[in-house]
Amino acid sequence: MKRRIIPVEQRFWEKVEKTKTCWNWTSAFNQKGYGVFNLNGKAVKAHRFAYELLKSKIPKGLTLDHICRNRGCVNPNHLECLTHKENILKGIGLSAINARKTHCDSGHPLTGKNLYFKSGRRFCRECRRNYKPKWIKLNPEKVKEHEKRSRAKRRIVKT
Repeated sequence: MKRRIIPVEQRFWEKVEKTKTCWNWTSAFNQKGYGVFNLNGKAVKAHRFAYELLKSKIPKGLTLDHICRNRGCVNPNHLECLTHKENILKGIGLSAINARKTHCDSGHPLTGKNLYFKSGRRFCRECRRNYKPKWIKLNPEKVKEHEKRSRAKRRIVKT
């Protein structure tokens, strides 16, 4: 019996359910919840295939963002080309949430001289100033140990 060859585009659209808003992928999904489609023996993301089929090639270095927040959607009108960083910051993960913060948890502004960076993270100077005396009071043994190490270092430098 002869095997019937179905065109790639037809095979793709058979796996899409169009609603009033999203075009939902109904076939296989990867571990992250994105639809996957077999193209010439290789698994490709369904939303990327639809975007390149109906809109244009995705520029190198850019990724697609689901504006509708539905990872199973393949509607190219719900997809936007962004850098990876822009995509992360538009999201709902911790990085995005913290990047949008304008004030610390105590209500101090995270701007100007009140803001400092350490290991790529933002910190509030006012909270740091308020916290340090409390920490010293709660950790006298650690403070003594730190002072002891500091005196020892100064003696080494003098000799």
